[in-house]
Amino acid sequence: MSSSCDPSACLLRSGAGEWHSGQWQWASEARCCGFGEVGRERARALLRGRSLTFVGDSTARRWLWALVDSVGGMRRRRGHAVPDSSAAFDFKAIALNDSMFDTARAYHAGQAVLLNVRTGRWVMLDPEQLCGVPRSEWTVDRRFVHAVEMGRPPPWSTMRGVRYRLLVEVALRRGADARRSQLSAGELRRLEAQVALRSMRRLVEAALPRVECASLPCTYQEWMDQQCSKALVRPAATSPSAGQPAGGAGAERATRLTISMGTTSGYCGALMHRMAAKLRDWTSDGDDRPPSSSAPPATVAQAAGRLRILTAVPDPICDSYCRRSYRMVCPGGYERAIASALRKHRAALQLPAEEDPPSGPGQGVAGHLSGDLTLLSFVYAADLDSEWRGLPQLAWPAQTRRTRRTAEGSPPLLGARR
Repeated sequence: MSSSCDPSACLLRSGAGEWHSGQWQWASEARCCGFGEVGRERARALLRGRSLTFVGDSTARRWLWALVDSVGGMRRRRGHAVPDSSAAFDFKAIALNDSMFDTARAYHAGQAVLLNVRTGRWVMLDPEQLCGVPRSEWTVDRRFVHAVEMGRPPPWSTMRGVRYRLLVEVALRRGADARRSQLSAGELRRLEAQVALRSMRRLVEAALPRVECASLPCTYQEWMDQQCSKALVRPAATSPSAGQPAGGAGAERATRLTISMGTTSGYCGALMHRMAAKLRDWTSDGDDRPPSSSAPPATVAQAAGRLRILTAVPDPICDSYCRRSYRMVCPGGYERAIASALRKHRAALQLPAEEDPPSGPGQGVAGHLSGDLTLLSFVYAADLDSEWRGLPQLAWPAQTRRTRRTAEGSPPLLGARR
């Protein structure tokens, strides 16, 4: 074999060629490599007892699933839902003439596939199933990793997996409900919390933009506004001052609520700030209302009149892409995790019952692969930021007047009303 056709050179030329009338034609310099269609029996012989690792983006992952299909036959076909997929997901792919199976689960994360090349049976394991890695850490945001490595605060406004939240402390105005004098202290507290929650939900719905467009005609900004506006208002998980007077003796009791924006994106930060400014304006007393503020819409004027917003503090959290390094570590080691998965899924893989190989330290993956078993591993190593390039750097505008520092040192959007 000439140097141009040795295994290393042929590997570099594995994609050299082009389509002609629906048939792939290898480039002239690659023809001596003996490339061609690999039938089922040849695929089984090449894969049996092997461990292969694929590193790259979603297109590289499809090479993994092409090997699975090569020994088990085409799985994605009309009217048939494949394991780890769904009929709707497969139907959309088939409509695009895409018959190669590609699981929708762990789409941008690592995957491990145990494959019985004799029967074509397989089991796909995501990072949580194999190594106990939670979903929030399946993928990484390089900005978050860089901030962690440098000991800096997370760059919330540009992070992909940030969940923007607003922690709001509110109180009902005096006389907001005529039944106050007829209720016990406990009943009164529950009623106040219910009224505060309902009123805040109405105000939040009115303060966020209503984008009416289908997914395809939407512009990117309209689509993001639509997703961010699916906000949820809930009672705060921890409410140390619940039921306690806010702002001193004789003041209204405070209710703490959490407003979570509708998607995980730094884009939602500016939208949440605009929402908070409207809530401030609509619930302010006449003397405290900024000159440039607008009156609440007539549809929510009653709800706005019930509430006093005491504080509103931004509280962004990492909701996804939260791994703190580029490495995904399998506690106890990858080899031990594979050995455990084999014991668990032996019946599903239609493997004969036999004594398991040792799984102690130093036992490589190859030691667990015998007979008809193959391990295909995929490592997602690609930049997911291309769709975010060119977006403006979102930052919190200047804080409103009457701000104060919280115990954690974060400036609230709205100051305490004394």
